[in-house]
Amino acid sequence: MQSLISSEDHFALFAIMCGTSVFGMWAEGKKWAMNIAGMVFTILLMALLGYVKLVPVPTPSSSVPIYDFAFTYVVALAIPLLLFNANIRRIIQEAGPLLIAYLLGGVGVILGALLAYLLIEIPEEGGKLTGVFISTFIGGSVNFLATSEILGFSQSPRFITAMAVDNFIFSLFIAGLFALPTLSLIQRYFIIEPREESIEQKESLESQPISQVQGISLQSLTTCLAIAGAIAGLGVQIGQILTEVIQRLFQTKISMDLLVITLLITLVANTFPKVMQQLEHTAFTLGMFFLYFFLAAIGASSDPGQIFATGPEVFLFATIILVVHLSFLLLAAKIFGIGIKTLAIASSANVGGPGVSAPMAAAMGLPSRITPAILIGILGYVIGTFIGVSVGVWLG
Repeated sequence: MQSLISSEDHFALFAIMCGTSVFGMWAEGKKWAMNIAGMVFTILLMALLGYVKLVPVPTPSSSVPIYDFAFTYVVALAIPLLLFNANIRRIIQEAGPLLIAYLLGGVGVILGALLAYLLIEIPEEGGKLTGVFISTFIGGSVNFLATSEILGFSQSPRFITAMAVDNFIFSLFIAGLFALPTLSLIQRYFIIEPREESIEQKESLESQPISQVQGISLQSLTTCLAIAGAIAGLGVQIGQILTEVIQRLFQTKISMDLLVITLLITLVANTFPKVMQQLEHTAFTLGMFFLYFFLAAIGASSDPGQIFATGPEVFLFATIILVVHLSFLLLAAKIFGIGIKTLAIASSANVGGPGVSAPMAAAMGLPSRITPAILIGILGYVIGTFIGVSVGVWLG
């Protein structure tokens, strides 16, 4: 069934994505929202609009250009905008706990996948499906296609269903992670890190709804876009070269764009700290808008109707993995004193990769962890496919 708004109605889709972003920003400050991050409402509303066929949902055979634009360009601009005040000392300090949480999250994924393999019978392809889901939930969806191709799962009739499940449950799980620190049960028994406050700012922008941020001038807005655009453009060019080199040397394709962009903005921020700090208010506000827009595209890319119609057992398989993954992380957080926001960032790096873990760190009010979040997400690219393929071959 065709959606009411086609994938070629770019301006209509742009308006709807901005509208759902505004709704999320507005809802964040309301009492009925129970302090849940506005991005959760944006994701879920776009998923609902896709489900009722108001907006198009992409498939392996038909993409939606404006969603592709968000995935390709918006994140590349958002990352530098959110790191105008990147502090190398704090980045090093924050990397350790986040890396530990990420690795523990990977162990949780493997345990969950093995449990799902034992509980859910998938005739002939249970081992392959286990390997594919391990790879995508350790390194993000980038590894889904690579592992599917290596294990021969891409020719399976369950391939499209598994991809739909991956997209839908990913959106649902990320929305849950955004809401995790607001749950009363979590607040009672776990550590909730406070939002960070910039030394130069009496009142952090992150402590107020994005819609209420003031003091943005045309000059500062244009300057921020020019700097972010230049860094993103240079980062993509260098990243593509590095990607090709890695592919030739190791016969694997790993996108290096976000990593290079992160390194470049960190270098600029620490070389010209006074200039970048003066622009931080504007850059952060603009970067947060880009994140809302990006997450609207994520929400619209899920299709619960297709999942429940064609593959409930695959959906249950993935659900078991993520339930065990999160439960294992919560247990580890309790034992080792890991904060819930750190846990959420690490888990988003497991399930979604650096393109999601960085927005998660920003939304959690922990900008010093944006760079470590990207680094561990890149690590997931490296190890996710290897672990997934190894388990898939082992289970046969």
